[in-house]
Amino acid sequence: MMHLRDIEYKGIVFSSERVYYYRKAREKDVKEIADLYRGCAICRRNCREKLDKESQNSFEKTGGMYLIFGEEEIRRELHNPGSLWAVFLEKGKVAGSFWIAEENPMLEDGRIREYIGEEEPLIYPREIIVSPEYSGEMLGQLLFATAFQALEENGFRYSLCDVYRTAAYTLDGIWKRVDLLNKPSYLNMLSLGGRYQGTGDVREISLECLKVKIEPQIFLFSHKETLKLTKQLFTQKGIQIYAEN
Repeated sequence: MMHLRDIEYKGIVFSSERVYYYRKAREKDVKEIADLYRGCAICRRNCREKLDKESQNSFEKTGGMYLIFGEEEIRRELHNPGSLWAVFLEKGKVAGSFWIAEENPMLEDGRIREYIGEEEPLIYPREIIVSPEYSGEMLGQLLFATAFQALEENGFRYSLCDVYRTAAYTLDGIWKRVDLLNKPSYLNMLSLGGRYQGTGDVREISLECLKVKIEPQIFLFSHKETLKLTKQLFTQKGIQIYAEN
């Protein structure tokens, strides 16, 4: 059986103003990927702002991550046969990162199996991060499209992923209810052809001096459908993708 680590993922992208190279992440990329994680972390230091619905930098408006990877965790996944870690680079610098795995213990696929069948392999896009420097340049869509193309070519036709809604948090043991959906990610899933499958079980995440309750919003992707949509979008924007096989 082929594992994700065995998939070829390499190419070049031309946009109107930039040239990107994409490939699987390497050891030398670990620090830069970890820096991207730290840049979007929600923690005790910034949680009051991020979990305030009225804030311009709220979780609902700009997203963010609770459980971030450090360099050790990234290295572990780079050597995991069941992981594909994609990066986009511009001028040698990591501009975006996309971790995709063969497993996600947080998501139940029972309902999905009724649709795609018991034997169909199911892939789990886990985390995607784009440097704020490239905001609005469709780098997230490019990471999805190039990764899904590689998956589709190797017989992986479907992916299941989630977007968080933050339901409550506490800093001092007293829970405060909130209703903060990561709208940028949610809308991105829809624009890429994700089929909304409903919600997963609410679960609690414990961080240093901060606890949050999150509710996964689950999306199923047909890679073929997403690639059809992104091809139209990139043609309109004059973006050209050349995969190296």
